[in-house]
Amino acid sequence: MTRAILVEDNSLMRQTLENIFRFHFSSVELMSLRDGRQLIERIKSFSPELILLPLKLPGENSLEITRKIKTLFPDILVIILSSYDSPEYQEAVSQHGGDYLISKEASLTEYVSLIKCILSACQHHGTPSREQAPVSVKVER
Repeated sequence: MTRAILVEDNSLMRQTLENIFRFHFSSVELMSLRDGRQLIERIKSFSPELILLPLKLPGENSLEITRKIKTLFPDILVIILSSYDSPEYQEAVSQHGGDYLISKEASLTEYVSLIKCILSACQHHGTPSREQAPVSVKVER
């Protein structure tokens, strides 16, 4: 069974993502956190393969958290959730070790599709390359 940790301070976004996992990825065991203060300890006890983390966390630096995760646990995939998906943010996420940047503006279909691609590649081939799953998903409005 795949394990994932979701960190999201916005309760509506956290609940939406929890529902996506519950209804579309029932085989994934999901731990949900409101902030990243105890994330490293939770990673040690829960052993996830995947972490979803917002780019902006009040009082915390998500990019530094990402760097620490990838230093201590290089095989864990880190997906950054952001309202910003410009090339500058994509570069910053990549420089800090993040594997993917997903727009919070993505549709349900896009979230499901991207997470399915990432989980499938993990199960069959280890960590997917950036070519196997898009770095960024954004809805054109």
